Amino acid sequence: VRLGIKNLRIEGKWRNIKKKAPKVLWIGDSITQGYGTFLASGTYVNVAARQLGYDVLNQGVGRYYFDANVITPMEGYTPDKIIIAMGTNQHRSFDKEEKTIEYFEKLSKVYSGIPTLVLTPLWRCDPGSDMEQLLEMADIIKRECAKYPNIKVIDGFELVPNFPDYFLDELHPNALGGEVYGNNLARKIKELKF
Repeated sequence: VRLGIKNLRIEGKWRNIKKKAPKVLWIGDSITQGYGTFLASGTYVNVAARQLGYDVLNQGVGRYYFDANVITPMEGYTPDKIIIAMGTNQHRSFDKEEKTIEYFEKLSKVYSGIPTLVLTPLWRCDPGSDMEQLLEMADIIKRECAKYPNIKVIDGFELVPNFPDYFLDELHPNALGGEVYGNNLARKIKELKF
């Protein structure tokens, strides 16, 4: 909430202190975009960012997946940290491993050395999902990220309980799922000291 103060009077000395919030580039799919919560303040990104004091540039785009072609430097913007949450949209793709490898190779060139946190896919139970392939996708992500010393990984299955009650459509977290996701993620980030 932004507040405006009118007619404030202070007796004595004062100075303006502005704490610099870390700039965080948050990349992801429709879950990161906030589909399912239907409140901007209720997305897991915003729930976590409030607790962590992050200044977020949310690059969540519906149906997004690991595609090296979209990683380009942004003139005038260099993030202090990067968070990536993807993989669910390509867990059944025949080229998921190749695309994931290409993505992180390009990321390491464009954003060399920037601390990066990668979240593996969340649990899902919609009719289009395949749990074995979803777990394989998570393993590919973990294996690829292990090659880069600036990248840490959090298992998405640990962030939202594996129950349909936390999801709008058995894939996207609902308002409750978004709150739980954001709170659990903020706790994990603090534990990792990311």
